[in-house]
Amino acid sequence: MNPESCPLYQKCECPLCPLSDNPMQVWYSEDEICKNPDFETISRSMKKLKRKAAHGYFTLDMLKRDFIVRKGVEGIYPDLPDTVKDSLKEYERREKAWLGKHPEISKERFDNLIARGKSLAESRKCPQTMPFLR
Repeated sequence: MNPESCPLYQKCECPLCPLSDNPMQVWYSEDEICKNPDFETISRSMKKLKRKAAHGYFTLDMLKRDFIVRKGVEGIYPDLPDTVKDSLKEYERREKAWLGKHPEISKERFDNLIARGKSLAESRKCPQTMPFLR
């Protein structure tokens, strides 16, 4: 597939296109978000990272994951030390390390987090012990 096959191609300003076969494309949290509804997981990851203003860049493989985005999450820093001889291998190593540190969330864990959030919200509701104060 190619980016031109996307129905939003003419209006899209996202530098990372899931339809592109270019493995070197990257996305920063300051960039535009993919708006193609066929790539909901990628768009959701982009939105979460943009909200947290994550530093560094993210590749398509990183954004395809449904992972937990917490405060302080970071992508890969593009700067390499002068001692690196093969920059492509170093970037691949960094991406592999990042993927290892950010595992995809399982369906069971996601459901548990949702249930915990709902029970916490329920416990914080005010009891109606004094209806005369309304």
